[in-house]
Amino acid sequence: MSGPNVSTSGSNSNCNGTNPGVTLTSTSYLANSQYCVAGTHSFNGSCATSVCLTTPNTPRLSSLEYELILTDDLTIDTNPNIGGGKRIFPDKKIPTETVDRRKIRVKAQYFQPVAGIRVYFRSFDVDDPSADAAPIDTNDTPTVKTGDDNNGTVDGTPPTKAGKLIVPATGQPNPYNCQAFSNGVSCETDSSGIAKVDFIVTQQPGDNFSVVAGPNEPYVSS
Repeated sequence: MSGPNVSTSGSNSNCNGTNPGVTLTSTSYLANSQYCVAGTHSFNGSCATSVCLTTPNTPRLSSLEYELILTDDLTIDTNPNIGGGKRIFPDKKIPTETVDRRKIRVKAQYFQPVAGIRVYFRSFDVDDPSADAAPIDTNDTPTVKTGDDNNGTVDGTPPTKAGKLIVPATGQPNPYNCQAFSNGVSCETDSSGIAKVDFIVTQQPGDNFSVVAGPNEPYVSS
């Protein structure tokens, strides 16, 4: 017997010649609910028994989204171009301003309102879906679409083509207790199960980024 809501039955005619049978029926199979096997026995009459267990609710995030940091930034809106997703305008609104508008915030919601859960964030330079050839995208082939094709960087180093997750400097506010790990930045959830980290994008038009997060460091790292 396998799979949800599957019913199976069988019998054995060699048992006292009475053709006893049993029917097993599986019910609920969703996480954090009961999974039951009910047995209906027919042997000189009939009776039924059942046994249940509760499926574990695997630690996970229920949502991941971007938030503005500066209230006067242009809205993070839906990208109408090929590839979808969201888009950000990280440049100056007027030529003379000195505000750094490359920074946004990534908000992760843990599946339960629990404080102190460490969430691991990692950023990627994902493939530019608008082109497969130079000068826009220089590393695709007819069959393989490869990332790491952004043309800008955050600080002039190749790894920051994927953007840069930020750990607040010593002495600066760090409400989510963010710290670096081997492939990104981890932060702790607050009492609402929320963890947040700041993320800096490049200023090169057309660069694409993806931020992933989860409570399992080896999984996020791999």
